[in-house]
Amino acid sequence: MGIQKSLKVSIAAGLMMCASAASAATCSSGGTTFSLFTPDDDACFAGNDTNNIDAAFVMFGMSGWKLADKNDGPDGDGKVNFTGGVINGTKSGDWSIDKLLGTSKVVVNLKAGNDWGSFLVSSLSGTWETSKELSHASIYYIDGDAMAPIPLPAGGVLLLSALGCGAFAARRKKTNQTV
Repeated sequence: MGIQKSLKVSIAAGLMMCASAASAATCSSGGTTFSLFTPDDDACFAGNDTNNIDAAFVMFGMSGWKLADKNDGPDGDGKVNFTGGVINGTKSGDWSIDKLLGTSKVVVNLKAGNDWGSFLVSSLSGTWETSKELSHASIYYIDGDAMAPIPLPAGGVLLLSALGCGAFAARRKKTNQTV
């Protein structure tokens, strides 16, 4: 009975490890490899994220990125913060952040050597790895309000055209029924 229980625990642990490995994203740039577990998307870039990313920088098909936090300084506006796990000079560890800002897009960046890996996240924590020692980690986000709002005049035109089509279809149906 003890052997069966031990076997079940071992199998469960193995399955959990496989599930974690399957959700890792890895990218490489300039000889540096970056991995983050549980991201939605990943991309690697050359240079320094805090020097290159501004409101016009396109990452994951979007621009308007804002620096929220950087683990080795007072940089950022503090809308999203690291709560632990990213230690400069190490090659792996756990990461965690305090919130995702609702529907906003949040990116965790890992900088090592002359490159950085960007990971679009929808979870509050995970595991990270780099092939070189971590220089710093940072968080960028896009305000939910800044994400492609539909202008009111265009929305009004769409609403009126939909109502007009509905009225036309109802009138046509009524005319066909009386014939």
